[in-house]
Amino acid sequence: MLRIRCGMNFAGQLKLKAQQCYRTALALATKANNLPKQAEIQEQLGEIAHNLEEFAEAVESLKAAEGIYQKFFNLEDPEAQGKLEELRNDIEDSQGRI
Repeated sequence: MLRIRCGMNFAGQLKLKAQQCYRTALALATKANNLPKQAEIQEQLGEIAHNLEEFAEAVESLKAAEGIYQKFFNLEDPEAQGKLEELRNDIEDSQGRI
């Protein structure tokens, strides 16, 4: 059941619910030692935290995603380079808002 907290709009409530779901998914991906899925989930958690203006948490999640991606991406691949550059920009943006 989705409960609405006073002082937060419905969109904010949905983001919080999504954050909870992604944290559960991260725990499962970690238990399964699925690094690619962990990276995707960390990236999503970073985006949600940024949207909720939880910038320190966003930086933490995005850096975790970046670290995992660096381990399994072919760093010579332009698509991988673009993905990492996008993450770095998001990290920098969140750091600037702390």
